[in-house]
Amino acid sequence: MEQYNNATTPQTQGNMVFISPPCLKLDFDKNDYSWHLKISVECNLDFWDCQKVAKEFHIQSDIENALYTHFSSFCDIKQIAVCHQGNQNIHHWYISSEKIKLSIENILEFDKLNVQRAINFELTKDPDWKNAIPILEQMKDKILGLYSVLDQLKEN
Repeated sequence: MEQYNNATTPQTQGNMVFISPPCLKLDFDKNDYSWHLKISVECNLDFWDCQKVAKEFHIQSDIENALYTHFSSFCDIKQIAVCHQGNQNIHHWYISSEKIKLSIENILEFDKLNVQRAINFELTKDPDWKNAIPILEQMKDKILGLYSVLDQLKEN
């Protein structure tokens, strides 16, 4: 049986992409969300230990919820995708304003989660959503790849 490889380009080789349902439809004006916020969160996955995997998924969920709660108080957010790459979860969000802030108080709020994970932020002006195209292309390829696998399974 042929193996399905999730690598579509050298830049995305080995990535796992999780589709974020809120952005599966462009039922909004993308011009209202012209800032790409890329959030990289350290991820400690050990696939050989199911309990550690479950704990890490819980930690990552807590971090994402805290980040979303914080940033949504300053601007509107469209979550595009979360990509797992190496030892990081990379969140791709488009936001309505560059006027976001991460204050000491908010950093302390993240510390209350006791996550002990490095978090990096990168904010770029991207009114044409050029940063989203490779991510959405990869998602499209994965979805089409799943259809191909499903078609093969249905034939047998």
